[in-house]
Amino acid sequence: MSLSRRDFIKHNAIAATAAAAGITLPGVNNALA
Repeated sequence: MSLSRRDFIKHNAIAATAAAAGITLPGVNNALA
């Protein structure tokens, strides 16, 4: 699975927002690991 630079940044922004809100999503941690 390869992400374009834009998708990579977008996913990081979503993950950062979720983390800042104290929300943990099962898929996010696996994607960033």
